[in-house]
Amino acid sequence: MVEGALLVLQWLLMSWLFSLVAVGVIAKTLPDIEPGEWYAVPHSQLVNVPKKTKAPGSWTGFSAITGAWSGGAFDTKQQQLIIWGGGHRDYSGNELYSFSLRTLSWQQLTIAANNVDEKGKLSITGYYPNGSPRARHTYNTLQYLVEQNLFCAFGAAAMFPLSQHMLPNTDCYDLTDGRWLRLPPVISGGYGISSTTAYDPVTGDIYSLGSGGGSALVKYDPGARKWTEVTAELPGWVSYDYTAVISLNPHWYVLVGNKETRFIDLQNPDKGLQHLTTQGDTEIEQFANVGFAAHQPSGLLVAWHSGAVVYTLNLKTMSWKKRLSKMSGKKKLAPKALQNGTFGRFRYSEKYNIFIVVNSVKDPVFLYRLAQ
Repeated sequence: MVEGALLVLQWLLMSWLFSLVAVGVIAKTLPDIEPGEWYAVPHSQLVNVPKKTKAPGSWTGFSAITGAWSGGAFDTKQQQLIIWGGGHRDYSGNELYSFSLRTLSWQQLTIAANNVDEKGKLSITGYYPNGSPRARHTYNTLQYLVEQNLFCAFGAAAMFPLSQHMLPNTDCYDLTDGRWLRLPPVISGGYGISSTTAYDPVTGDIYSLGSGGGSALVKYDPGARKWTEVTAELPGWVSYDYTAVISLNPHWYVLVGNKETRFIDLQNPDKGLQHLTTQGDTEIEQFANVGFAAHQPSGLLVAWHSGAVVYTLNLKTMSWKKRLSKMSGKKKLAPKALQNGTFGRFRYSEKYNIFIVVNSVKDPVFLYRLAQ
């Protein structure tokens, strides 16, 4: 009788384990990544994720979701990197994908629009006939609003299929309710082709700096749903090549790219866009649209262009430092940058003390831990 009870218990246990696997509850966990080490997540190529819909009218295809000047944002609640991109004739699909650091797996968050208005009759609005936002080059416009649990694009350019105009649209996907929202548009000066945005972890505000001529730094208060001007119109031309991040000490809006590092002092914004005279391993400044994120534990700003090397910027010494890193795993792989840039697909998780980067849909997701 005891033997029979044990068999029943064993059968119940096996059935329970099978059910967990079937619904995806049992998941991969983060490996023990050493400081200064890159880790390629096995079998994490986005191209292998089954697509719920096929995007019509796309010339480049699915690879443009990262390759066509597009970025991402890090959801700190769910600990996932969300990517969104495409636009022009590259890719019409406006679906969202997320890679979870909790499960080390991809998920398709939304279904692509079926009617993509291939002749572009509605492209001037920035929306498809079903009301969802058109596929676009997302550049550095993507941010996550933690209090509202929203994934947002602040401004729009290069909408599918061929539109060249720029729109101030603020399009946000509500991760709680699973729907797109239209929030107050970016005010004048704060949007453009390859404009930059950054999230302030202290105030929860979003800062947005337009590109080209007539640009200004503006700020969005998510609680009040209100935009305000931070600087007056900036003189000269604001480059398309920057990536931005907010440093906390000092409280600056920092930009790297266009062969320089620049900043706006958020405590004294009337001084405008200033040059930062840096020293050390400054070669990272030569590249356009690099990955750029703040490392909260050390206060350093971390930039990545391609390969195993990362660069840290110490704002106290105004110096860049090159950090040669090693690769783990059987194949000893290092991430490679796409020609059009990384934008916001290089992000930092404070919870796990891990950087994550996603580039080609055919390459694995890479994780990196900074050595102190």
